[in-house]
Amino acid sequence: MSDFQRRVSRSVELFCVARGLSAGEFAEWLNMAPSTLYSKLSGARRWTLEDIAVLERVGVKVPSLSKKKGARS
Repeated sequence: MSDFQRRVSRSVELFCVARGLSAGEFAEWLNMAPSTLYSKLSGARRWTLEDIAVLERVGVKVPSLSKKKGARS
């Protein structure tokens, strides 16, 4: 899994914890099969640009693609 993909997964996990949601509940909220979300969180499937747009719309703080030192993610 790339660093960016790992950071997206971590952002989703933090979002769920902050809101008291299980990954399965969050998947349903996104109209995504729980197995699909679990695959993305584990790195078995990649996050797509469409996925990332949906995550941003629901309030997940998606990390920047930039790897510049000091860049906020």
